[in-house]
Amino acid sequence: KLDLETIADVAREIAIIRDLNTLLNVSANLIRERLKYYHVGIFLVDERGEYAFLSAASSVAAEKMLASRYKLSVGKTGLVGNVTSTGQAYIALDVGADAIHFENPYLPDTRSEIALPLRSRSITIGALDIQANVQNAFNQQDIQTLQILADQLAAAIENAQLAEQVEGTLNELTKSNRAQTLQ
Repeated sequence: KLDLETIADVAREIAIIRDLNTLLNVSANLIRERLKYYHVGIFLVDERGEYAFLSAASSVAAEKMLASRYKLSVGKTGLVGNVTSTGQAYIALDVGADAIHFENPYLPDTRSEIALPLRSRSITIGALDIQANVQNAFNQQDIQTLQILADQLAAAIENAQLAEQVEGTLNELTKSNRAQTLQ
């Protein structure tokens, strides 16, 4: 059902982005547009491992959710909470019948959902949450295919974070060097 070529195209496009916010926003939009889903959200876990914050989204409700600093409790709330806690992908084929699914008031048309862990060196740093407005939109094969994309996204996130750290360190060294030169 999912086209591997499309997944590969999306992965290639996001791999070259070095700015974290741009990477997250472009990724959410590309995944939603190319794979034609109702909602795509990218959650990142905070430093303390308590909450998964919605860091980028693409859907009719994306702006409202991002403006409200939407977050879910790790290990407690919904598929994203489950996935960020266990590090295992989870599918709800019929959200009405799934015990773990959390009814999101922003996304009333969700009928099925898949959440995939974003992992960096065996640590779950977040989740890729994809929602469809039809039941049974995902299957076991989709977990494998979409996990490849989630792994590529996690690597790109790590690269962007490292690039930001290097830039920060470089700025500090430049300031320090200037101060020493002035002395």
